[in-house]
Amino acid sequence: MGSDIWRAVRGDLRRILLAVPGVPDIAFEGRDFTPAAGVAFIRERIDKGGARTATLGNLGMQEERAIYAIDLNRPRTASFAEGEDLADAIRCAFRPGREIWGAEYAAGRIVSAHTRTSIMLDAWTQFPIRIEFFFRRSTAQGWT
Repeated sequence: MGSDIWRAVRGDLRRILLAVPGVPDIAFEGRDFTPAAGVAFIRERIDKGGARTATLGNLGMQEERAIYAIDLNRPRTASFAEGEDLADAIRCAFRPGREIWGAEYAAGRIVSAHTRTSIMLDAWTQFPIRIEFFFRRSTAQGWT
């Protein structure tokens, strides 16, 4: 059941990402994806942090911390400034304090959102965005 929770959390974070105007296609994990030459795309993943017990008892809660890693990839020939603007728009969509929640887990919150230095690859400029977040889940339901 644990992977179902992570899948639900990732889906909720992805919905925030997809609501940003101008976001290109996302390379979904576990699916074949070959970027088209000259067409921007995003790779995203969750890097799990640690868990700690938040509350004890029959209705105990476990707090999970993680990083939602978003890599915006744009062709090297595209406008660098537009890439920075889109990376900033994505970062702003995940403002610190924004709540996340779903049926599979209790409420969580965005802790921080920041962009990193862009990386020049062969045909791409990559704009890394990192979103730190946490969510709580019940230990009473046997989720681990």
